[in-house]
Amino acid sequence: MSSGHDWATASNEVRDETLSGRHLLQIACSGTGEISTTLQVTGKAQEQHVVCDDKEVSVPFDGKLQAAIDGKPGNSGVVAWRILSRT
Repeated sequence: MSSGHDWATASNEVRDETLSGRHLLQIACSGTGEISTTLQVTGKAQEQHVVCDDKEVSVPFDGKLQAAIDGKPGNSGVVAWRILSRT
């Protein structure tokens, strides 16, 4: 599976994944501010917001995922993401 991290101020971190079976994208932020994510999951667009130092956002998907993770200049800390298999 894939995972990564970046500063909470970084923008346009793009993840493109095509995986067989059921998976879960999790995004969390440690610090202050908010992270916006624009997701294309199975052809449907959705936007999610991750508040730093709050709970992670989990997005289930099957097959193809495209996620753009955007921090903001006023943020501090780091954003992290991972993709897990679901059973």
